[in-house]
Amino acid sequence: MTVRKQTVLIIDADILVKLCQPDYYKAWMFKALFEDPWNKVVIPEIATKEWKLSKDKKFTEFHDQIINPLEKAKKISSTFRSLKERKNFEDSLNKLIKFRKREFYYTFGRKFEFIDYRINRDLVTQPQLTTRSKSIIADLALNKERPFFCSADLKNNDEKFEVKDAYGFFSAIDYAKSLRKNDENIDIYFITEKTENYSDFSNKSKLHENLAPYFEELNIQYSINLKGILLKLNPLIDSSEKDEMMQANKYLQDQYFIDCKNKDCDGEVHLKVDCYWGNFGFWFAECPKCKYEWRTNDRIEDDYN
Repeated sequence: MTVRKQTVLIIDADILVKLCQPDYYKAWMFKALFEDPWNKVVIPEIATKEWKLSKDKKFTEFHDQIINPLEKAKKISSTFRSLKERKNFEDSLNKLIKFRKREFYYTFGRKFEFIDYRINRDLVTQPQLTTRSKSIIADLALNKERPFFCSADLKNNDEKFEVKDAYGFFSAIDYAKSLRKNDENIDIYFITEKTENYSDFSNKSKLHENLAPYFEELNIQYSINLKGILLKLNPLIDSSEKDEMMQANKYLQDQYFIDCKNKDCDGEVHLKVDCYWGNFGFWFAECPKCKYEWRTNDRIEDDYN
């Protein structure tokens, strides 16, 4: 039996966002990345800054992609001649919208919160760029060296100045150098899907020729396939999600929710997720929408979990 060893996975900013994007990555991939004790997730500091700037906008964007088409569908109700048919249609649609909102928040929305929590509490390594690497990047920018920089020309009408990705790349280099001083054998991967800024123009799975020597020197493996890496590291991982999705859908039913007690809020509270043990042996609830808290008057023996 092969004994696994710790693997360092350096994650680019685009991967963080896509981990929270509905129907992009499978749920098992999120769990495998963050919950596997053999995986050490590393996020360059510049990537965490990008995350903090974009996460709220992306949350709203992903939410609206799911909910807005359903809200627009309400207009169809005006085509029904029968008031009963119209009401039945609107009731069914409202139930679907409520369920989809719950599904979005308690699956994808929770992923946003999980990543944000780990970044803000420094539970993931966030390497900074060294002064030497800043100098290298300045020289690359000055000389318009690809793939991060280039001048406008006939083939490429727009000037390219991807300094953030250059910062992320060389932050990975600096961190890998520090690791190699203590462990020559540890496996290090750099994972991204920004092929336009990192990859060879003719082969997206291959690192650009101007960047390859940096990775070859430190034996860093370049990948644009998160799923493939996770399965390679743990071939025995359970990637089946049928039972998990059935269980998740069960806990999105009405019996697991109560309305927020804040009269100015229309949010819901999940009895198994948004409640916690408080003082004097009682359960307390916190609305995820407005953050209002109250005692439910249920005792701890009335098990919510």
